[in-house]
Amino acid sequence: MKKIIILLIILLIILLMIIFLTNTREEDFPEILSQTQIVNPSRIELHHDTDSHIRLAFSTIYRIGNEINFWHYGNLSPERIRNKAVQIYLISKKYDICPYLTTAIGITESNLTHNVKPSRAGAIGIMQLMPATAEYLNVNPYDRNENIEGGVKFLSELIDQYGDVDKALSHYNSGSPSPLTQETINYLWNVNNLWDSMKGGNQN
Repeated sequence: MKKIIILLIILLIILLMIIFLTNTREEDFPEILSQTQIVNPSRIELHHDTDSHIRLAFSTIYRIGNEINFWHYGNLSPERIRNKAVQIYLISKKYDICPYLTTAIGITESNLTHNVKPSRAGAIGIMQLMPATAEYLNVNPYDRNENIEGGVKFLSELIDQYGDVDKALSHYNSGSPSPLTQETINYLWNVNNLWDSMKGGNQN
């Protein structure tokens, strides 16, 4: 009896997720997260097959949720993990940034912890926004939603500016794409390594 109840709960959760994703605008769902034809692999190619959109969106949120769970060592409730994963996914999609890249930056910057103490340089929150950057982006860095949105928006602007993900990440980390310090080299390695591992099976 207990197994049947658990199964019904799981099915209900899946149904609610499908309803949520179905009601999201079609342009909010990517066909794939990167492919060889895309010059910039952090950008998302859109497609019109709604079923594949739903499957991929669900898969993406699931993967992000697993990363959040792993990096928090299981201290977050399943609901908070799911909410944060959906939040990261939707904000990343708004700016056409791969949500795995956003998650990799959040892990590297703050271990995906919003209430982390400001860094020695004064960077704040999940995406470690500097106060001046937050002011430029017109976001409140102490608000989790705005912090993530500000970080993703800033990254999007840097990618457009440099046309290269690594240069954008270097600027995001140190304020300039060059010269590369050892700290920035380590940062690039960590972000790209996490990004590659999360993209995993979602590459064609």
